[in-house]
Amino acid sequence: MSDPTKNTEARPWIVIGSLLFIAFAILMAVLEQFNMTSDSIPNDLKKEKSQAPPIVIHNTNTNEASNFAKFFALLGSKRIVDMSHSFDETTIYWPTDKPFRWEKNRWGPNANGYWYASANYAASEHGGTHLDSPIHFAEGGNTTDQIDLERLVGEALVVDIREKCNTNPDYLLTVKDLKDWEQTNGLIDPGAILVIRTGWSIHWPNKKAYLGTDQPGDVANLHFPGIGPDAASFLVTERKLEGVLIDTPSLDYGQSKDFKTHRILNGANIYGIENLANAEQLPIRGAAIIALPMKIKGGTGGPVRVMSILPEPIKGN
Repeated sequence: MSDPTKNTEARPWIVIGSLLFIAFAILMAVLEQFNMTSDSIPNDLKKEKSQAPPIVIHNTNTNEASNFAKFFALLGSKRIVDMSHSFDETTIYWPTDKPFRWEKNRWGPNANGYWYASANYAASEHGGTHLDSPIHFAEGGNTTDQIDLERLVGEALVVDIREKCNTNPDYLLTVKDLKDWEQTNGLIDPGAILVIRTGWSIHWPNKKAYLGTDQPGDVANLHFPGIGPDAASFLVTERKLEGVLIDTPSLDYGQSKDFKTHRILNGANIYGIENLANAEQLPIRGAAIIALPMKIKGGTGGPVRVMSILPEPIKGN
């Protein structure tokens, strides 16, 4: 944002209107994904606001759009989970990449006597909670700006391997893990967003514990769980996903030398999201994921704000 003292002709209502339109479009996609008609709205939500008017999603006249907005507002913060780590001086990046940099540019009363704050930042595309675009490891794959928004919104299917990762920091998700999950929870649906929950985010932002090393440039001593190439191939050939999210620094495990899992998933035009936060708050099925990366034209990835909308209130709220 430029200094407002130099932009007296700005029209803030245009910006506000654009943001509201974008937010509305995303919310429509979420409810359509789950077919949230009056019959599928959770009973506890109906009880919370029984006076809320009915919703007709397929028609967007003024009254019905207002009803839709009111319905979504009923979800409230007690059903929304922030799944991104903040970006600051502690943010973890790959040992060969530069750290996140943020500095104040202007901070305080300006010449006209009112408060004005602005700062500069710089960062690698691949650090903190971030997106791996398919082009990251696949020539001709989608760049960040080419990934359709509807692919970044969907049901989260959570495969929990925390117990195995607790005893083996180099654990790799296997095909057996996936098939065992399906035996209990049903097949992995086409178009789903798969969340691999290793529990590794408990170490954030301790680099030594999270990466296995805190030495700049040290890639030989990386230790953290990941997704096995066989499991990645199974997901590509037997299941049709939109994206894979994981709460570790990489889709591949720390000791990988060839990044085969990246190559398999990105080669199928499947994106990844790494360094996920708060995955432990998601149910195995039923939550919605919205993942919005910085729209870098031609980007191989970028910082991403991930949120999950739960079907039930967060425990304790």
